[in-house]
Amino acid sequence: MGPPNTLSREAPTVKISILALLAAGSVVSMAGVTLAGAIGPDVVAFYVANDVAYHGSLEGIGGYAISTTSCNYGDEEADWHGGTNNTPLIGQNAYRLKDGRFEQIGMSWLKHSFCALSESGCGDCQPTDCSTLGIGCADTYGSGLNTNPSGPRSDVNAFTGYYPYPFTVSNSGPSTLRANLQMRNNDVDPALNPGASYYLEAYYVSTDDAPAGNHANNASWREVVFSSISNVNSIGSTEVEEQAIRKWGVEDPTVEIDEAHVPDDGFFIVAAKVTDLCGGMWHYEYAVWNHNCHASGGSFSVPLPASATVANVGFHDVDYHSGEIYDGTDWSSTRVDNTISWSTTPYSENQNANALRWATMYNFRFDANIGPE
Repeated sequence: MGPPNTLSREAPTVKISILALLAAGSVVSMAGVTLAGAIGPDVVAFYVANDVAYHGSLEGIGGYAISTTSCNYGDEEADWHGGTNNTPLIGQNAYRLKDGRFEQIGMSWLKHSFCALSESGCGDCQPTDCSTLGIGCADTYGSGLNTNPSGPRSDVNAFTGYYPYPFTVSNSGPSTLRANLQMRNNDVDPALNPGASYYLEAYYVSTDDAPAGNHANNASWREVVFSSISNVNSIGSTEVEEQAIRKWGVEDPTVEIDEAHVPDDGFFIVAAKVTDLCGGMWHYEYAVWNHNCHASGGSFSVPLPASATVANVGFHDVDYHSGEIYDGTDWSSTRVDNTISWSTTPYSENQNANALRWATMYNFRFDANIGPE
């Protein structure tokens, strides 16, 4: 029997409006926030991509895996009971910044962790046995251990930290790609992407730091360089407790970033960029990241005057794979009076529709003959 606050997949999807989010023009950032000493366990991704493995490619898609090191920033030991649903899950994401667009270009299944070594290196470590991660202690999973992970994202409530075990879905496909961090060769080939920057992100779902309210800092990222599709090297250091989408605002000060919090659920991060194309036209570019909202995002809307002319309407998502149950159909767009909207199939028609789910980012874009207000 699951915990009483388990939401399963029965919550309706969330509608997100850019008007409410960005009306104040505020920029919100979690960079540099330190939650050390929070009550309860607090598992964060402390090192990301110290090593990156390339497993080859099939049909234009490459399979990768990255190393991840966690740290317990809390003041209580974190549960790490391998072989149960009371141990963290580790996800991997990939992003590209190119030509003013910040897009998610890859995701993995989830590594089911099994033993915490309570290593030093991230605080004043108080070591324990491997069934818990001690206060101030670290635990490393190399890229080899994070290869071919077994946990489907569809089984997980990232807001409560709950998931069933054994998992309800098994991964499938050739070992080169199966459940690995998958990216299309054309998205990372340096010859095809001059000037692009790349970021790899680790996300920990911890089954006891979420109930303690310490699940807003689960994601951390690090920049990498592709010398070729098979040669990936990390640069700089890990940006701990920061979602990769926030890097867009750091690189481009014209990007506005804000948050949308869902009552009794998680939150979204919305980033927006407007570019004057000259000749009376502007380009509008939006990226929306779901950090841990279990209800998920079902539609996205932007207000426009009814007289506005709109062109080049676009949508971008990231591919699920390896037997994950979600439908990957692109969101459709509609223009009604003073609003342009994108939406997926309603939950009532397809519970596994392509909603914007946790630890995932979608993009929305268009051109218009009206400037921003």
